[in-house]
Parts: sequence; structure tokens; C-alpha cells
Amino acid sequence: MSINLIDNDCCFICGKGNTEGLRLSFEETDNGVSAEFILQRRYQGYEGIIHGGLIAAILDEAMVKAANLKGFNAITAEIIVRFRNPLSVGEKARVKGKVIRESRRLIVAEAVINKEDVIIAEAEGKLYIPVV
Repeated sequence: MSINLIDNDCCFICGKGNTEGLRLSFEETDNGVSAEFILQRRYQGYEGIIHGGLIAAILDEAMVKAANLKGFNAITAEIIVRFRNPLSVGEKARVKGKVIRESRRLIVAEAVINKEDVIIAEAEGKLYIPVV
């Protein structure tokens, strides 16, 4: 099966063309990518707490962006998320992603979301490099 990976700027997490999305701006770091964000009430699960699914999606995006930075167009094959602490509505947080290992068709990556010195969540992922 062939997959066509076209970035049409409508990604929910980072797409500047998606008016309903988060529009995170990732920047290059010494060993990967990083983005700062503040999420509002519309992204909550329980009252005042950001939904865990959205936290997982941000971690996923950071890992894929780290792979993109290394020149790989990859898609997530597996993600394991560990939630450590809640992220409250309106709190400033930062996500960081990096590639750990790479092979011809598979990338192993990690991502973490922090608010100051507190870990909110961390993830490990396997990213697949499809045949295009």
C-alpha cells in the first residue's frame, strides 16, 4: 500500500491553516524540537484539567516533527504515553521531542511535556517510514 504524505497545513496540532487547531509552532533544539503552548477550557476533560487525549496528540506530533527535522516523513505506528501530573487549563507548558534510533523503515522517538520542572506526560513512539 502506498501512502501519500502531503502537508496541507491543516494538521490539528501544528497546522497554521487549521482555524480549529492548536497551531503549535515547533522550533529546532540541540537534539530535536520544542514548542510552548497554553491550552484553554475548550480542551479540558474533567473540569479545569486538559484532556489526556490531547496531551497524547501533542506528544505524538513532537515525535513526528523530530523525525521530520532529520528528513524523514514518518507516521506513528505505536505510541506509549505515561501521564505523570495533570495539566490545568491556562497553564504554560512545553513539549520536546527527539529521535532516539533510526533505521531504514522505523524510527524510535521520545517526547515529554513539562510545566516548569514538573513532568506532565512522556511518550515513546515507533514511527514508520512508508513507501511513497
